Amino acid sequence: MKKLVASLLLVSSLASPVYGINLIVNSEVVESTQSPVQQNGTTLVPARIVSEQLGANVSWDSSSNTTTITKGNTTIKLTLNSTQATVNGQATTLSTAPIAVNGTTMIPVRFVSEALNVPIDWDATSQTVLINSNTSDLSKISNELNADKALQLVKNYSGQTAFSYAGIQSSYFAVYGQKAPEFYVFYPDYGSDGVYAVHTETGEIIDGGGSVQHILMDFPILSENQIYGFVQRYFGENTATSIDTEVINGRKYYDCYAGGSGLVFRDDGVAFDYNAFFDGYFEPPYFMYN
Repeated sequence: MKKLVASLLLVSSLASPVYGINLIVNSEVVESTQSPVQQNGTTLVPARIVSEQLGANVSWDSSSNTTTITKGNTTIKLTLNSTQATVNGQATTLSTAPIAVNGTTMIPVRFVSEALNVPIDWDATSQTVLINSNTSDLSKISNELNADKALQLVKNYSGQTAFSYAGIQSSYFAVYGQKAPEFYVFYPDYGSDGVYAVHTETGEIIDGGGSVQHILMDFPILSENQIYGFVQRYFGENTATSIDTEVINGRKYYDCYAGGSGLVFRDDGVAFDYNAFFDGYFEPPYFMYN
């Protein structure tokens, strides 16, 4: 068996299963076009949405890049990209300055909540900011990964903020007889020619310069009986089949041949085109989705 040469240019990095930072205010999950972000250990939230959820008035002075938040007898002034702020005219220093993300002013949530005398908590397990809410409200958060949450994962992973969404794409490689892995696909708008693919079920991030269709993932290792079951399904139960095995780079491959046709199974059930496999590169067979 010839040495295998993988043409895959993409590399995998297992991301946290948490899909971005969640926000609950007044016991309600808050959805925004811009999700909360963390910077230098400080959680920043959209200024207008959060402040208005807390019953405060918000104004923006473009000449000074200043956000003013007013509720009752409390007035807070924060300046974009500055750690200097005031509460009722009294100067204070922030640990992290407000920033603009995709045109949205993001402010340090704990500072503002405490200045407005509103209780705030943080649940690390679910990555959730709770403002004037209880931990019982965590049950309201959906764990389903969608395109928006996938994009937030990519932003956190890459450090970039501008991406174009290319929809859901499938890999050519799957366990024989099973549905192929699907990915949310994003292309950076600038600074990179690469592609980011997020597995629609696990949140695993694949990045690099190759084709999403050629992502070859690892699946659970199967028993020999399970592999032989695949062989029988493909060639027929009563067909005499020649099966040789070889270990390459720590993975076991089953070289199967019968009736003038061949097939190669990896130890996790991924099937490869026989001729292409022996020519030294991976190629998905035509029956991958059967």
